[in-house]
Amino acid sequence: MPLHSNMFGWDYVWRDFADGRKGEVVTEDNKPDGDIHAIVVPIGSGAVLTFTPTSSGTSAVVDFEATSDFIFSLYREKPLHQISKAFGMQDIVLGAKDFDSHFIVKSNNEAVLRQIMIDAKLRDLILQEETEDLRILPAGAGFDPRWVVRANHSVIAYSRPVLIDKLDHMNNVCELLCGIASHLERLALSANGARPNGGTFEANEDQHTSRKLHSPLLDRK
Repeated sequence: MPLHSNMFGWDYVWRDFADGRKGEVVTEDNKPDGDIHAIVVPIGSGAVLTFTPTSSGTSAVVDFEATSDFIFSLYREKPLHQISKAFGMQDIVLGAKDFDSHFIVKSNNEAVLRQIMIDAKLRDLILQEETEDLRILPAGAGFDPRWVVRANHSVIAYSRPVLIDKLDHMNNVCELLCGIASHLERLALSANGARPNGGTFEANEDQHTSRKLHSPLLDRK
């Protein structure tokens, strides 16, 4: 059994995570032992999860077929935000004291947000995994200067200020994003009220695919 720790370096952990989930490692020079640009793993319902190392830490993105125009943003509360609140800045208070004291939360549909965030496991994962920023972006939104969300799709985007170098943390982030996607699927947030097609998003390692995985995040110019 491999030792899942940073003693072998973060790239070892990332490659092991991708291998355990039947995913793919994308390297800068397309060589098997090249520097990692991203890893892409299947999570069910035709969606993939893309982890990317960034200059400021780690980014994880799930691109999936949109079921509504629902969006939200969640980011770490800082002293400046307390001043802004004093001058009228609004955010959503979920009623979980330990959680509310750490994050600023906004959404275009508070009722739906509460149905997702009532899940204590998701809140715990957000806290445990040093989440700096977590949001759902709609079609056409700019994720970075080179890439926008595809038509009829949404993106769940997560970032943390450190590079993940332990397998447990990668599994937790995967569970967090799959959990949010599964809640959206079950809530059937399509404009016409129909339930979305496909199965539930899965964070386990039992995903199998014979097709070439593709992450739209890697289509950037």
